[in-house]
Amino acid sequence: MIDIHCHVLPGLDDGPRSFEDALALIQEARTAGITQLVATPHSSTDRSSPRPEQIHAVLEQLNHMARARGISLPVLPGAEIMLDPDVGRFIDDGLLLPIGDARRYVLVEFPITCIPKYAYDALFDIVARGYVPVIAHPERYFAICEDPERLAAFIRSGALTQVDVGSLIGVYGSSACRCAARIIEHSMCHFIATDAHTAGFYEGVVTAALGRMEEQFGPDLLETLTVKNPQAALLGLDIEVPDPIPWPAERKESSLLGGWMARLKVPGMRKDPGRD
Repeated sequence: MIDIHCHVLPGLDDGPRSFEDALALIQEARTAGITQLVATPHSSTDRSSPRPEQIHAVLEQLNHMARARGISLPVLPGAEIMLDPDVGRFIDDGLLLPIGDARRYVLVEFPITCIPKYAYDALFDIVARGYVPVIAHPERYFAICEDPERLAAFIRSGALTQVDVGSLIGVYGSSACRCAARIIEHSMCHFIATDAHTAGFYEGVVTAALGRMEEQFGPDLLETLTVKNPQAALLGLDIEVPDPIPWPAERKESSLLGGWMARLKVPGMRKDPGRD
């Protein structure tokens, strides 16, 4: 497995607190069969967010320490970027990092409780600048689970998606587990990644979840989502994107909050002809 979403850099976000903790996480990932790892600290346009020079400095030190201990797992640069209207400009200006050295695919996330009204404009801006936005863990957003056409619209307009491996076995609750399976079934998933933050995750979650994935969806799709597509992203190559399969909304399972969010309209990323 090539893991394009992992919080492994110490001291930059809610991942490991020390280099020793980070090295334990890398060693565990290597033992679990991870062949390449992308460090994706939480990042944003906020001034307090870690900037590329900080990320690269910590990454270089961590890779040096891993090599000194004989841990043969390369850790590549990246970020998990909170989407806002200025993200595209910050990426272009070199202030936010894409995934890996090819600098084409960009991992983005929404606030967990909603899809912002500016989402389609911000994603469109990223696409227009020549990048490919990858929406992190869509199965964990209430609004998408209750109305998956929102996700289909993003995909049709140029975005891809990454499902968290833990969602496949209920780490984030039964709703996210059901939604993850249906996103995969309906051809709306393009990457599976860990979103690991601490040691213990690879050993306790990843192996079991990948086994469940293979059992449910077969070895070929597992290979595509965990190796083939991630490798293409790291090389900056195109990824084959199947058309999303229609999936009716399931409002009957909505929470009060989720039901309110499901009524919000989020258009696709296609630019309105009437706009400048």
